[in-house]
Amino acid sequence: IRGALVERHGKKYGNRYDMCISGYNFMDFGDVKNIQFVVDLTGLQKIRNQINPLSKKNHRFYQTNKVFRKCYQHFLRMISKRSKENFMFLIDQNSRVVFNSHFTKNAVLDHFGIEPACKTDVIYPPTMIDFPNKMFDDRSYEFVSMSRISPEKQIDQIIDILKEVRNKGFEVTYRILGEIKKDHYGQLVS
Repeated sequence: IRGALVERHGKKYGNRYDMCISGYNFMDFGDVKNIQFVVDLTGLQKIRNQINPLSKKNHRFYQTNKVFRKCYQHFLRMISKRSKENFMFLIDQNSRVVFNSHFTKNAVLDHFGIEPACKTDVIYPPTMIDFPNKMFDDRSYEFVSMSRISPEKQIDQIIDILKEVRNKGFEVTYRILGEIKKDHYGQLVS
């Protein structure tokens, strides 16, 4: 609901500015030039289910009940004053869409089955960290995931792949940085 209220505000006041930027997924700013930064597929359940069918086990009632979901989405469209459910109608020659990965870009464009009428880019979110200055021979083989721990991140598959790598004689370490919830998926990866 919060996102719908922010979008309503953006649409109402967006024309006061030369350009508007959405830092979290698609937002309707009206006819003003805009940048849409797409980072999260959480609201697009169909995509999440295609990525990982097991994610259905973690869905809440309002995500799985089709009638309730349609009513909820209609309610959000009413609040936001968005005219259509499909986010891609928002994207025109006034827009520039920035995705946080090629995976997200392809998933969204494939889901809607269109090419947007605007330029698209991929910019990976930065991670601010000081890396130790070590000689290459002194380094260990270590993988790190910094993210939400959720089914669409496929942490369980990474763990399985690294087990196979270890079985082939490579000493690798895998560190997971992020909150592990006490749900089915959290128990699976912990």
